[in-house]
Amino acid sequence: MIIFIYGEDTFRSRKKLKELKDKFIREIDPAESSLTTLDGKTAKAKEIIDCFGARSLLAKKRMTVIENLFFNKNRVAFEEIFNYLKKVHPIRNSGGTFPPEADRPLAENSAKIISKSQPARPAKGEAPPVGGPREAGQPLADNPEAKQWGVISNGARAGKDDNIIIFWESAIKTKTAGNKKNAFLLDSSGKENPLPKTLQPLFNFLARQPYAQEFKLLSNIELAAWIKKEVETRGAMITNQAAQTLISLAGNDLWQINNEIDKLINYEAGQEAKLLTPSQVQKTKTISEEAIKQLVKGKFDENIFALTDALSNRNRKLASELLGQQYEAGLSDGYLLSMITRQFRILLQVRQALDSRFSSRKIITALKLHPFVAQKSINQVRNFNLASLKSALNKLVEIDYLVKTGQAEAQTLLNLFIQKI
Repeated sequence: MIIFIYGEDTFRSRKKLKELKDKFIREIDPAESSLTTLDGKTAKAKEIIDCFGARSLLAKKRMTVIENLFFNKNRVAFEEIFNYLKKVHPIRNSGGTFPPEADRPLAENSAKIISKSQPARPAKGEAPPVGGPREAGQPLADNPEAKQWGVISNGARAGKDDNIIIFWESAIKTKTAGNKKNAFLLDSSGKENPLPKTLQPLFNFLARQPYAQEFKLLSNIELAAWIKKEVETRGAMITNQAAQTLISLAGNDLWQINNEIDKLINYEAGQEAKLLTPSQVQKTKTISEEAIKQLVKGKFDENIFALTDALSNRNRKLASELLGQQYEAGLSDGYLLSMITRQFRILLQVRQALDSRFSSRKIITALKLHPFVAQKSINQVRNFNLASLKSALNKLVEIDYLVKTGQAEAQTLLNLFIQKI
């Protein structure tokens, strides 16, 4: 049985993966003798194919997690794996459709995916669920087949294979253009590249599995709701305005936001303990906007915006001074390079959107940008054309490579970049 988990939002996809593994260990393999993780970047085709047949003597089922297979440089391996899978795991009723993603707790989804019970039977007079290609983003348990077949069970399961193979991918995303959905592979800098043709057959096969789910980056509205829910789960409260302030600083990086929520709750609890007597301390802490501004280091650094402002106005002297100030403040090469690259990537996307006559509201929605970031970028990008932004971004990617391979110093190359832009 195949599960395919992929998408840019690695926080939620990792959480889903952990839930599946934890439930497998808890209910099927407490000794963890039948749970294996393979590095897909280096795994050979035979290693992966063998996962579908190998069994453990200590457990009735085996779970194998294959991570980031699509980074594997052996293109022949993809053809071998695809040819094997399409023979032993044909997709039933390939013409079916699936409903859009539902907002259900991940734990609830996992409970349905991994169950010790027998497969569910349709009610009297009810047609059995139909399988087929899923709409990417639908939670795994929302697929009707999850109820029909009982994905991970200690009892019998329809089909010959009792092993569970999970493909987890952190750098594949999809975009819809018209009626067509296209897949892209993200490189180390976050640049989108069309999925190579040699990889498309395997991706399409996995994405059409009954238990496939894409974790897309959350929109601003979804992100604010996610923050409020997480804060409440941890026994605290946050206003809509405070949640938006947190988003304006941390963006849609759930890894950072998750850590910031814990830090802010602990801070607010400490502040109350200092000011109030034990009888006055409230059980439910409220995260204030002031605490967020004081404690959260933003991704959207005003200094980075000032630097790109100077570049858009061709004020190279000011841009060099601002870069020097950032280094004097103790910021690292990696941080500055990633932030400048990120902003130029946003500028490129905004320039393309404006050239396509997108309104500011449509840009915010399409690019999933915070309104603050979108407006700043729209103002800056008016002094750049598309070709100059593409050239600048390519140069920053080259700088990143030279720095990471130890061939040059970041500060020197960034100063040269400023003078030549």
